[in-house]
Amino acid sequence: MPADYIDWQRLCSPAQVELARSNASAGKLTRQLHAIVGACILSALTLCPALAQPTDAGVGARSFEALPIVLVVPYAAGGAASRVATVVADALSRSLQREVQTRHLEGRVGVGALDAVAALSPAEIRLGYATNTQLVEGTLFGSRDSYNALRDFEWIGVIGTLPNAVVVGAKLGAPTFDDWVRGLPGQRPQRWGVGARSSSGHFAAQFLAKAAGVKVELVTFLTADSAYDALKNGEIDANFDLLPNALEETSRGGGRIIAVTSKARAAAAPSIAAFGERWPAEDFTSVAALAIPLKESEEVRVRLRSAWFVTAQDPDTKRRLQAIGVTYSGASLDAAREFVGAEFIRHTKLLTRFQSQ
Repeated sequence: MPADYIDWQRLCSPAQVELARSNASAGKLTRQLHAIVGACILSALTLCPALAQPTDAGVGARSFEALPIVLVVPYAAGGAASRVATVVADALSRSLQREVQTRHLEGRVGVGALDAVAALSPAEIRLGYATNTQLVEGTLFGSRDSYNALRDFEWIGVIGTLPNAVVVGAKLGAPTFDDWVRGLPGQRPQRWGVGARSSSGHFAAQFLAKAAGVKVELVTFLTADSAYDALKNGEIDANFDLLPNALEETSRGGGRIIAVTSKARAAAAPSIAAFGERWPAEDFTSVAALAIPLKESEEVRVRLRSAWFVTAQDPDTKRRLQAIGVTYSGASLDAAREFVGAEFIRHTKLLTRFQSQ
């Protein structure tokens, strides 16, 4: 990864930045580097309020009651993020007793989506829905003037984690995940569908290919529809997709889920095997979290923090999220910042691990 695409200056000391640049120029992330990154991030998390940028002129005059509230979702409508965000927006609407809208940004994932959330709008209040991919890309590999996911936002809550599902064709005869793995051909390369590079599904597919000792070509799909069409037409042998989306697609005959990529089985699919049953040390999941730009007024941030706290305690929120495949967390305030930081470091380590192979 070129050194020009690393944006640690505002998190690390000059000496640490120079070391990061030299390691990046060598073409890989080293163990020493992600120890540095981890220390920088934990430091940034503990200093989050002090790292806030100066508020824009007129922000203090913003009226929470007068402005519409929008939950920005940096993915196309209809996917896993959309399904989770719909539940969250509805639950927040009940807590606030006013509508929380959702807005999807197709084609603007990662850094572009973070910019759209962090840029203060005079016409609305924006919340951001973020996953590991945006955290890692926005903070670790963003351009120099991009927003930093751990510095420019206040993390008000963690919705939960989302495992990936291993989805095979509906007509495949293998009755269990173990049978399927044992039956993978050693000679003919497999074609497996994945989402964004460096996503949890991408990592899970890379790991499984190595663990099963098979040759695999990973095929990236920008939309779920195209991936399931390819699976149905026999153009790919399996698809790695976030569980909320996979549950919906397979309920319509789009394939069959034979495993989830988490340590434990999902509450929404208790009969389906988990990676952790075969490989206890492995866990390929995505975190879903809510963020408010630090440029936002304190009044707005307090109101939204309070609303999420009430929402997170509602048993109905937990039930609805678990039903679509989310491993519910409900963490808020300081616990959310700690959770987001820990997940960032975990996925940075996964990135290091799979880039070096």
